This record gives sequence, structure tokens and C-alpha cells, in this order.
Amino acid sequence: AAGLIRINGISISKMFESTPTSSSRPAGASDIVLRNMDTLERIVHWHEPPISIPFKISLTKHMLPDSTISSNGETTASPLLYCIDKPSSVPIYPAGPYYANSLLMMVEAQEGLPPKTLIPLHRIDRATSGVLLCANTSSVARVVQGRMTSSAEDEYIPPVRKLYLARVRGRFPDMSSECPTIPKECEGIASIAWSGNEKNIIEVNAPIAVQLSTTKDGCKDGEENSSNAMMHRTVREDGKQSISRFKLISYDSF
Repeated sequence: AAGLIRINGISISKMFESTPTSSSRPAGASDIVLRNMDTLERIVHWHEPPISIPFKISLTKHMLPDSTISSNGETTASPLLYCIDKPSSVPIYPAGPYYANSLLMMVEAQEGLPPKTLIPLHRIDRATSGVLLCANTSSVARVVQGRMTSSAEDEYIPPVRKLYLARVRGRFPDMSSECPTIPKECEGIASIAWSGNEKNIIEVNAPIAVQLSTTKDGCKDGEENSSNAMMHRTVREDGKQSISRFKLISYDSF
């Protein structure tokens, strides 16, 4: 265990070996005095959960027009927008048991970028696959995130919308004869209605919050004996306001 602890980059086991001994101070019993600005490291070895990724993560790079970017003193020669094909099972950031098996670290290593070069512009859950937009400068990040949060319709610069394709179980309401309803526990804080030119889209306006999942043994995520349960999103009064639109694409069977 002593070999897994280092002080200023030197294993404490080597410090013990190099310390002179005497009859009153046997080998290995020397005191190590920590001084101001010393660095203490403890090396921990663990196996990260498995992920499923291709041999090379697909991505494209796009240069934004100069007229849309305000440098604000940044010296980066080529501000770029990265469009990354995120596989499912991979988290974006190092979190929990994931560190090296996180998307940003893998892409930066693949592209030869310094650590923390990429700035993710939105989130995608670990289990979800899709396009992740990243920037390499804060100026590009401000432009794209501004379009994501904007609700104004601009003829020349339309807002950015996120689109998810999901395979679900169940039957979509019939727009000709059914009115979508919300659960009783969400009444008063959420609304739902048909929308779109053809009234074939269900629009849900609800505040969404994040909370810990509770496992079968009663432990919350992160506590001892908890399973792989993760944070999940729920409709709650103190959540962030959001509008989600749902449209039926097709059925697999009838």
C-alpha cells in the first residue's frame, strides 16, 4: 500500500528505504514530515464500467463565419464547431465511475487536442446516442448556445432546436378523436395540447427537475449497495421551464 502513495512524485516506500536507520529507529519506522506546498498523491486502481464505441468516433468540424463571432481577446487561430456522433452508453463528462471512458476525453485524445479543449454546448444522457455539439472557444460557444436558448424567430438566423427519435412502447393518441391528458400529480404545473399546422404534434409545457433515483434496497444513487440507478428527470414545480413536442413517426407493428 505504501507504494501507492507518493509525496512530490516520490513513493513513500522509497523514502523509507533511503532514510538512515539506527538502533532506536528501525528501518521503515521513519517519520515523514510534510512541509508547506508538498503534494500528496494516493493512487487508486479501479476498472471503469464497459462502454460500446466504434474503433474511431465520427465527427465533423465547421468554421463559423467571422461576422457571427466576437473574439473578445481570444487568440485561437481557428474557432471551430465540432459535431460529434456520440454513441450510447458513453457519458459526456468524467463522472462517477467513468473517467477515461468519457466522450470528451476520448475525442480529445483521438484528435490530439489538449485536455479540456472542447466545450460541450448541450447535454445528452449517457444512454442516449446522437449528435453532440462542441466548441473550442468560448466565442463559438456563446453564438451557438445563444441560438439554442433563443425563442425569437429570425428570418436569417433561425433558432437551434434539439430533436430526439425514440422507440417507445404504447399507442400515440388519435388526433381526430382524442385529447391528450397529463397525470393528476402534474395538474396545475404542466399543460398539454395538440399543436402544429396539422394539429398532429403534442406540445407539453412543464418544469423539469433532476433528482436521484431510489433503488430497490432503499439506497439512493451514490450510496453504498446502490445499483446502477442514475439521476433521472421529473416534472416538478421548482424545475426549469421547458417545452417538448412529440410527433408520431411510425409504428413497428399493429
